[in-house]
Amino acid sequence: MFSVLLLQLIGRNLFDILLEWPEEMALMTMIWLTFFGAYQCTVENTHLKVSFLEDRLSEKNKPYLELFSKVAMLTLVLLVTFNTYPLISIVGNIGTPVMAVPMWVPYSFIWVSATLMSMEIICQIIETIKKIATFKTSNEQEGETVGEVR
Repeated sequence: MFSVLLLQLIGRNLFDILLEWPEEMALMTMIWLTFFGAYQCTVENTHLKVSFLEDRLSEKNKPYLELFSKVAMLTLVLLVTFNTYPLISIVGNIGTPVMAVPMWVPYSFIWVSATLMSMEIICQIIETIKKIATFKTSNEQEGETVGEVR
């Protein structure tokens, strides 16, 4: 994106050549970077979060908050996924003003990213449920061990 805009800047200021396509290309690149970057943050679990409530919870309750958070994220991402697809079919054949790229191309970046995020969040929810089950199992075993010592 930087190089495309730099090309436009050099062409306009040094050679007095007006290139119209770099703005559209930069816009599509920015959309692509934004949504695939959001997917990458989902994979790495590096989205920004406010940990005020999490810091106040016990270790026992933190996985439940994490599960609630993941389900809320999944709900939002599924809304984006299912509402973007009809939008793609509505504006799909309309071309961009300069490059005449069909509008389904930039809109599909959003749909693909949201679909990938949905699948990743489902995997994270499964892992969180496994963590909760493991935590419960280990606590039950500790209780049995403590009961046997007495």
